Amino acid sequence: MINYIVVFPSAVSTHSWNLVFIASEAMGGYALGFQERFALDTRLHSPA
Repeated sequence: MINYIVVFPSAVSTHSWNLVFIASEAMGGYALGFQERFALDTRLHSPA
């Protein structure tokens, strides 16, 4: 079996994961489990 989805933890946030896949190959092999509301971390780039 070939896995067309690669997931690895974010280097920036402990609440984020990076997901890499070829949509045409991974179709039907994934579903949204949970999504948090977006929050910009201003420690990385201070507002101008």
